[in-house]
Amino acid sequence: FGDPRASAPYARRDRRRLDSVLDELCAAGDGRAGCYAANVPVAAVLPELATLLEPVGQHLTTRFGQLFGPQVPGTPSLYLGAGGQRTPLHFDPTENLTVVLQGSKLFRLFPPSASDGLQP
Repeated sequence: FGDPRASAPYARRDRRRLDSVLDELCAAGDGRAGCYAANVPVAAVLPELATLLEPVGQHLTTRFGQLFGPQVPGTPSLYLGAGGQRTPLHFDPTENLTVVLQGSKLFRLFPPSASDGLQP
């Protein structure tokens, strides 16, 4: 599948400071901000958060390590958006931990056995 950053399904790609994205998300009172932060390398951009996440990663590896593949360089990554965001059908090459701070999010998950019948 290659580098997911090279084929991310976003209409426009800008390099912006994370604080400007957060400001835009916070300013959108209706939850419909026009931006989405994708594939933000936590260790490089948010080292304090990376430090806080280390015990979580160690616990998950100890408890569930046999279920995960090898660690992917540049992970974990942060994806951050407001309400109303949609992502087309895709495959994530790494495990995901999703946090919804407000409201709800709908995921449609398909088993690997359905892959032949799925198209993005």
